[in-house]
Amino acid sequence: MKSIRIPLLLFLLMAVHAQMAAAEEGVCTDATLVWGEQVAIGEYTFEATDFSVGSASDIRLGESVWALVTVYENGSVLWREVFSTNETASDYAFNANESSYTFDINCTETYIENETDRIRIHASKIVVGSNPQTQSITVQVCIIEPPQVNIISFDNWLNNTFSITKSVNKEIYVREQAFIELMITNISAADRVSITDSIPDDFVVDPDRDLCWEYSQNTYRYSIMPLVPGVYTLPAANASVWCQGQQINITSNTPEISVQGPYITVTKTAEQTDGMVNVTVRACNRGDRGAMVYVFDSIPDGAELIDGVLNWSMVLNPVETAYTGEYVNIYTIKINKTVTLPRAVVYYQTSRQVDLVRDYKPEATFELEKYINPKFYSARSRSSEILIRYGADLEAAVDNMTADTVDDIAIEATDDASDEVENDESQTASEGNENEREGEKEEEE
Repeated sequence: MKSIRIPLLLFLLMAVHAQMAAAEEGVCTDATLVWGEQVAIGEYTFEATDFSVGSASDIRLGESVWALVTVYENGSVLWREVFSTNETASDYAFNANESSYTFDINCTETYIENETDRIRIHASKIVVGSNPQTQSITVQVCIIEPPQVNIISFDNWLNNTFSITKSVNKEIYVREQAFIELMITNISAADRVSITDSIPDDFVVDPDRDLCWEYSQNTYRYSIMPLVPGVYTLPAANASVWCQGQQINITSNTPEISVQGPYITVTKTAEQTDGMVNVTVRACNRGDRGAMVYVFDSIPDGAELIDGVLNWSMVLNPVETAYTGEYVNIYTIKINKTVTLPRAVVYYQTSRQVDLVRDYKPEATFELEKYINPKFYSARSRSSEILIRYGADLEAAVDNMTADTVDDIAIEATDDASDEVENDESQTASEGNENEREGEKEEEE
């Protein structure tokens, strides 16, 4: 990548020029500088050091009349300048009875320091006296304060020059793709740019890829898939910029995304008394959309179901609504040995999209509506296993459930689901909510 330094120079020059223009006027003072005297104006001292003539009788026709003005700073000579009449003396005749003679001038001189105007003197007249013998020059002195040039740090310049913007879909359904776009601007002056991004824990990159790039274009895009409903703030993307031997990190904005959909959790607890075990299975919808829920449970070999049912189904609405968002099923079993209660499994689904086709028949007075290509969001959650020692009180309830996901299928209540629960008994209990994608389709019965 070619390094271009012109933007930095132009940026700094424009900033300095704007500040210089603001200080251009300065503070002006009228003064009469008499030979042999000094006048203090601001931090400077002004003096009419010399004149072309000592008295009016010394003036000759055809000669110019001038005065030398000296400016001192801290006792040292800072600047000297000669102010002269624009034309030679004419129509002049010395008269001993005249006390003084005035010569009009219109002359402006400027002292420049560091290419900046500092002192401006405008002379308007020179007076030469004969009786008494005096010389003076009338001036207007303008003190121009030096511009306050704020040195712009390299980091500030980079932050004001380069930018990275992050955007994403405002709303998305759980398990659908959300597209993220990173826009890089004003990067031409950089020698090298590295870009990195990250996603929240409840998202996966889909399709999977590394979220880091070496700059070669202005726009980068990738897609993510949310696993759990909720409102999320995406982390800022970062651009590491190297320019003119220095490096700085620039961060993007942090956009929000709202993820919609159901999210069913299931827990299983048990209490034992004299060989009788009361088992509680609790299903709760913590999402923001309702879902049809199918719960399948089983008992270990040798156990006997005394009361209640193992399998059930119903619609669970979000818990924040006034409708049923949680359901608890309790059943009792009898055991005669130490057993491990298998995991309860809940399948849930919701209609995500239905395509509506209108079939209009001229001979009929109404339209026929057909719903085709239904698309379902389906998922599975599992509770933990529970170890129950025969003849001993249960010391602690089991922790939370785990969660798996089944994509693009609508699972109904089948005996196959119970078989799957038995197969899961060989797996260790896992904590928290996990979401896994499954590609297998269940046969509907």
